[in-house]
Amino acid sequence: MPRKVIALDYGKRGDLYIRFKYVDKPIGEPTEDGFVIFFYDDKDIVALEVLDLKEVV
Repeated sequence: MPRKVIALDYGKRGDLYIRFKYVDKPIGEPTEDGFVIFFYDDKDIVALEVLDLKEVV
């Protein structure tokens, strides 16, 4: 997991988007539970999105 965060966005739906690197078209892959989506560029994680933060915390 990257240690440097370059952007955070808390959405109106209670989702939290954390970006580690700017990429034009990252590929998203949800976890089995569906609460988090990891975004990749090739094989590196460039961002993640927690879909319903109040359910995860």
